[in-house]
Amino acid sequence: MALSSENLRLTRRVLSLSRRRAMTCFAGVAVAAASLFGAAMPAVAATPPTLVVVILGSGGVTSQPAGIACPAKCTATFTTGTSVVLTAQPRNGSTFLRWSGPCSGAGACKVMVSSLTAVAAQFLAGRTTQPPPTAKYVAVPGPYSGSNGEGWGITFYVSRGGKSVENLSMPTTSESCTPSGNTNGSVGVLQVAIRPNGSFSTTTSENGVLNSSSVKITDTFTGQFQAATASAGASAAGTWRENIAYASGTTAACTSNTQSWKATLYTEPPWNKSVVKPGNYSGSNGEGWGITFSVAPGGASILNVSLPTTAESCIPSSNINTPFTLRAVAVQPNGSFTTSVSESGVINSYNARITYTFAGYFEGPTPSGPSTVAGAWRENVVFASGTTAMCTSNYQSWTATLQG
Repeated sequence: MALSSENLRLTRRVLSLSRRRAMTCFAGVAVAAASLFGAAMPAVAATPPTLVVVILGSGGVTSQPAGIACPAKCTATFTTGTSVVLTAQPRNGSTFLRWSGPCSGAGACKVMVSSLTAVAAQFLAGRTTQPPPTAKYVAVPGPYSGSNGEGWGITFYVSRGGKSVENLSMPTTSESCTPSGNTNGSVGVLQVAIRPNGSFSTTTSENGVLNSSSVKITDTFTGQFQAATASAGASAAGTWRENIAYASGTTAACTSNTQSWKATLYTEPPWNKSVVKPGNYSGSNGEGWGITFSVAPGGASILNVSLPTTAESCIPSSNINTPFTLRAVAVQPNGSFTTSVSESGVINSYNARITYTFAGYFEGPTPSGPSTVAGAWRENVVFASGTTAMCTSNYQSWTATLQG
């Protein structure tokens, strides 16, 4: 199965959250990703050096010198060699947990910006007012599947207690463009909170690359859960919309318009103490290729994440295929995880700065297998020289199942 503005700027798009888009008139790639995770997503830029901030949870990040004021503005460019101090600001009773990327721990984050640099800030939710003892969350936990209203599928998972939608994925969507043309895209949301009455909504956006042009992709998703009745099982329905705005080129904008969706509960899983199960996992990276990793005994970390083949669209033109690998990713007690790391490398004989973002949620048993985990990933490549300035996969959704 398959991040919300307040909960994750990875995501959708940090979790929703998306797979490769292809224009009928020209080639391109999609976002989400991602739903741990809706959210503001990192922006892609060529030059000058760019700092990207990703937020997981309820909080904000500001910078000195000014430029970053996330979640309103999560991307800023600085003069090469600028020393930027980032400050985390918890919201809604949350607490700041840690930095990921060039900073670590929960102390001050000081970043030297000389190329594309990504920093993730993770917040833990604070105590919230519980509903009256007689109140009960309407959403029934478990895996849901159905139709996105265009004839394509939709899947997501409702967490234990019915308080959040996780790993929402619509692998295929259809958009019409102006002045002409059509495109197929995808929508992914890592996580969005469900209200006690069963309603939920999120709007997420990300900057990416499609058809060799910079774009801003905005997804809106709303829904309402219905408890089971004597004649029908638990279900959910609502609306979604995807808008794509181009920075340049012959295509100005594309949109799905507002579409309806509906899904039904497969079955409420038998709940164990933890949904994180050790072992070897394999599945799909959302682009039609594979993903593998293992979960260490005790379930505290994911090891050896491998996407042997990924696809990135580039500016000003062309595409590249590269591998995506991570040695280890910490798993939180609630089954969530997120990381963003960068490295220097060489691609096509040119020096490049490569940034990997990876996030998701573990689930209980689903129709896909006895223990499933899903989320979003993104790879950004910024070249130091050559005709290609930068490439990105945009956010993509992935899913994997415990083997054996």
